[in-house]
Amino acid sequence: MSYFKCLSVVSFVVLLPMLSVGATSSSENTWRLRGRSESEIAWQDVNGKSDSTVEEGTTWRQELSVNLSRRLENGRLGFDLRGRATNNQQVDSRDARLLYFHGYWQNQQWNIELGDVAGTYNPLVFSSSVKGIKAAYQSGDYDHGWEHTLIGGLQKPSWEDLYDYKTDESVDRYIAGFNSRWQHAPAQEMTATLSYVKDDGTTVPEELSVTPVEAQTAGMEWNWRFNRYLTVRGETAITHSDDDLSNHDAGAVRVKVLTKPIPRSVRSTFFYERLDSEFKPIIASASSDRERFENDTEWLISRQVKLRITLKHSHDNLDGSKEDTLVTRDGVLYLTYRPDWLKRCDLDFRSQFKRNVGNGADQDLQICEANFSWRPTGGWRYGLGWIFTNIDEHVATNEDQHINTVRGTFGWKKRFDNDHMFRSTLRVDGHFIDKDSGDQQSLGGSIDLGYDAGNLWSADFTASTKNTYNDEAADNSYISYQLRANYHPGHDRSKAIRLTAERREYDSEGSETDQDYLEHLVKLAYLVSF
Repeated sequence: MSYFKCLSVVSFVVLLPMLSVGATSSSENTWRLRGRSESEIAWQDVNGKSDSTVEEGTTWRQELSVNLSRRLENGRLGFDLRGRATNNQQVDSRDARLLYFHGYWQNQQWNIELGDVAGTYNPLVFSSSVKGIKAAYQSGDYDHGWEHTLIGGLQKPSWEDLYDYKTDESVDRYIAGFNSRWQHAPAQEMTATLSYVKDDGTTVPEELSVTPVEAQTAGMEWNWRFNRYLTVRGETAITHSDDDLSNHDAGAVRVKVLTKPIPRSVRSTFFYERLDSEFKPIIASASSDRERFENDTEWLISRQVKLRITLKHSHDNLDGSKEDTLVTRDGVLYLTYRPDWLKRCDLDFRSQFKRNVGNGADQDLQICEANFSWRPTGGWRYGLGWIFTNIDEHVATNEDQHINTVRGTFGWKKRFDNDHMFRSTLRVDGHFIDKDSGDQQSLGGSIDLGYDAGNLWSADFTASTKNTYNDEAADNSYISYQLRANYHPGHDRSKAIRLTAERREYDSEGSETDQDYLEHLVKLAYLVSF
């Protein structure tokens, strides 16, 4: 039944504006249809791995994206739709689904959107997507003026959850936000943001232990370049949240100072962040209970040598409610050398020390890394790298580890006169882990071959393998092959026939668990853009 509902909604939204095409005689005001269709049939087979959830056998998938737009009242009116139908339960539990619906009208001053709308403003206040409405008004020009944005609606995982209440297992969350940005000059702006979120407690399923929340948040954001040597960016916010158990009032602040002092070869950035323990804006991209200090300094010593140092310090338990405080100190030194005697060559060195102590942790981490890369003009590419990691644990239940990683890369790329190109890359890597419970070594690599025949066809082949040897556990090996081919009928890249074939094998020697498997996958797809 949901399939016919989805189909009827799509048909109504697409066909209704098309019927009005004949109402206007102006060619520039006619509807313009664009889109992309992808039809795919796949066959998959898995031998072994008794707990596998892979959908075996033959499956199909059809996805369609459509954009319909026209000129209207010195602006542009349009609709965006994307839907999918499939019988593969791993892709979607529904036979058909409306993935995206978006309508808009915009001109030089106004931008009005309906359906799937999203906004990211002050990251401490509002960063979310809803099914609702968004309206923005702009005065002035690109370098100077105001912009006001209002967004609101209902947050739901899919459109089916809005009308198919029998299968809806999500909470109705109502979201509203307002953002006002003032642009004084290029690289000089200030923004005020408000957000409100409230869960409908009557829609919480009985089987879910979810507590409805409500929160109001307000904040300021600024980006101000004073001169060529100093720029200050930051965000601040205060929030009041209610989770039906207690009320919380908290704040947060982030400040970043970017400096380019004399001499100009030196750049330094200072960063400070503090988010209170009870800071819970719900719809912002921020973690609570943290205070952090950072400095990132880069010095271009000469045309060949560049030095970079980053220092970080952070800790939690800002209100002292926890029994212990986790403190993290991190320092990294980067050194890059580009010798004049070997053009297109980079030598990179990195040394890092990190200390975690508190809240059950007591660890020292040391990393030393060296990388060499060389890209001659003949299309060849060489790379070699070594990483040493030393983990020193001071907690009795954890063990020390010494890890050595070696990597190598060799590649060649050749472009021919008829717009054809051949490329190849060989990678090898090894990991050697030394620990008290048993050493572990792993060796692996991959080879990637590809050929592009201009706008007519292309093909890629990749083979990779990894063998792991354990002192106190079963050895295992993994190998995979993948072939990808694309054919564009009539040299038209808007159309493509795509073939993908894969083979994956995992073998655990001497293991009593039934995890060994052999998997085959073949996909044939037809893609067309119009």
